[in-house]
Amino acid sequence: MAQLGFEEISIQTKNGPRIALVVTPRAHLVLGQERLARLRRETRPGALDDALYLRVKAAGSPPSVVVFRARSDDGTGSWGLDPQLSDAQARELAKRLARTHVESHRRLFAAGVLAVVHTDYGLREAELFRAAEGELAQEEEERAKNETGTASALAQLNTWTLRTLSFTYTLRAQKVIADLLPSTIAMLEQTAPMVKEMLAAAGVVV
Repeated sequence: MAQLGFEEISIQTKNGPRIALVVTPRAHLVLGQERLARLRRETRPGALDDALYLRVKAAGSPPSVVVFRARSDDGTGSWGLDPQLSDAQARELAKRLARTHVESHRRLFAAGVLAVVHTDYGLREAELFRAAEGELAQEEEERAKNETGTASALAQLNTWTLRTLSFTYTLRAQKVIADLLPSTIAMLEQTAPMVKEMLAAAGVVV
């Protein structure tokens, strides 16, 4: 997809070099009324999520981490909500998008990616998505308690995903890559068996 740039970079960890796939917008991608209307009709990952998933699946081996940037260094690309949206519309869109992010991340976990981190968000987007993900995490926690079997397991997996999404939103990609990913990847490699068990319990094909 021409709207996205993909770059594989090597991350040095205590367990050896690992690959991170850095995804950068190459156009100004503004999510507004049209995206909100589509999500009201059907909550599913969008074209960008599908392009990323296909890129990961086509790789010889999956990257350890995907870094999704909301802004390019040269200013030619960005990803964010339409500033013309009302506060209520922006909150609704952020929550509906957050649901699609959970599904998109779940597909990537099943494909072998250990984590997806989001960076370079604007302050408005960061605040909206953090609030939306907090609400969804509470809803999923309740669902995990009230459901049984694979439905409960899926809710537990969704909760885990939502609780780990937002801490890098306002950080620059360069800082995350240099300062956080080396230790984060090593830690996630230790928890990878647990995530595989969660995926299997939720009925997600690994």
